[in-house]
Amino acid sequence: MRAAVLSLSVLAAASVWLGACAGMSREEAGRAMAALPKNASIVRHGNSGSTFEYEGGRADLRYVRIPATPGTAQGAAGAKTPLLLVHGTPGSSFDWSSVADEIARNGARGRDVYLIDVIGHALAPAGAHRPMTFQKAADWIVAAIPHLGVGRVHVVGHSYAGEFCWRAALDAPQRFASLTLIDSAGHARPADGWLPEEVKMREMWLAPIGWAVLDREKVRGALQPHFDAPVHDDLVDEFLAVSSVPDAWKSMVDLARDENGTREAEIPRIAVPTLLLWGGRDIAYPVDRVARRFEREIAGSRLVVLPDAGHYPHHVDPARVLREILDHADRADAAAAR
Repeated sequence: MRAAVLSLSVLAAASVWLGACAGMSREEAGRAMAALPKNASIVRHGNSGSTFEYEGGRADLRYVRIPATPGTAQGAAGAKTPLLLVHGTPGSSFDWSSVADEIARNGARGRDVYLIDVIGHALAPAGAHRPMTFQKAADWIVAAIPHLGVGRVHVVGHSYAGEFCWRAALDAPQRFASLTLIDSAGHARPADGWLPEEVKMREMWLAPIGWAVLDREKVRGALQPHFDAPVHDDLVDEFLAVSSVPDAWKSMVDLARDENGTREAEIPRIAVPTLLLWGGRDIAYPVDRVARRFEREIAGSRLVVLPDAGHYPHHVDPARVLREILDHADRADAAAAR
């Protein structure tokens, strides 16, 4: 009885504490990220959105379109197959701001570029679709593409989104003209292959309320091992915002616990042209253990290693990343036209 009373007291105290640590709403997180100087290129293009049927319910679709030519209609006839950039976890469409800056300077070779917010993340509500899984995210991407007003895309996924995208390409290859995986998840990890914060998310029973104890220095401490140079304050503040939305944090924990190489045996079935774009210093998915295995398993895939980048090459060398993505899309389109 005494233990039960003590447990109730602990739960009551936790409830009061969580009430005082409300986290951020999606709207607050969106405003915080839009105000960061790093995101100016994306903000200029504004947000678009709609809802559509997904798994028997309604799903929100939020995206940014960077048109090939200002003023062109979405999905204009005769346009090149567009790019679809899919952020990792935690994340949002703002994760592609450095690439958007590069597009603003040099264009995207006549292609529309779409930056999509994945269901369950900071700017795209999960609705009734929790717990989040890699397969739910993949299914959502496939369902969302027609609602962008396009039929097929060259899809690019970073980290967890790499697995979202390759699963989607397996399930609906007709929607994808090519696939680019940037430091992607997908294979079962060895026991010593997990980062400390990932171990906590997978094993601690209080992990789903970890958003309540976040601050800038905790976020900076988790990010810094992935970069050689000091992490910019804007990036820290962005990751703090996307991680401070309670439902989005819970989705991240769900996905960390779902990352088990469930469909790794199917990776050799990927049939769309595939580029593997990897940071040579990635400590989450090392080149030799992960990237080269993808290269062996996906027939005809091409591996490009950026030696000075870690897990976030699109932040470290966005010009090179965009160039490789566009070269890959051009080659895939040329091959399809032959």
